[in-house]
Amino acid sequence: MPALGGASAQPLRFLDFLIYEPIRTVMLHKNGVVVTVPAPERFAVHKLIVASRRRADDNGFLKRTKDVKQAELLVEVLGSVRRQADLAIAFSEAWKRGPSWRDAIKIGFSYFPSAKAAELRAVVVEGLRDIGERFAEYDF
Repeated sequence: MPALGGASAQPLRFLDFLIYEPIRTVMLHKNGVVVTVPAPERFAVHKLIVASRRRADDNGFLKRTKDVKQAELLVEVLGSVRRQADLAIAFSEAWKRGPSWRDAIKIGFSYFPSAKAAELRAVVVEGLRDIGERFAEYDF
């Protein structure tokens, strides 16, 4: 990257999805620091996708475990604060980006224990209903 003095950089896949329509919030430090972060619903879907792309080595396994846990917690929170429609919009957008995105989402969901996956699917299904989408079009 010439603009950075010749430093090399690795492209981050799915970054355009993650950083679309970020939110402003406050980081709790001293008097507070205003920061811009990805929307939580987009971050949750992104984590599902990224988890599916991790390497099969020990480091990849640890990162995948972290990705899955972060996605799980975000989906639970979004469901508990009645923001499942926001999650469904992000999920639907990612799903409609094509077969490789759908496969990544399915693989990401496969990493959850079956009971937890069922809970998470229920939140997404409720959100899809809220936004007028038919769940039958989503086979995850």
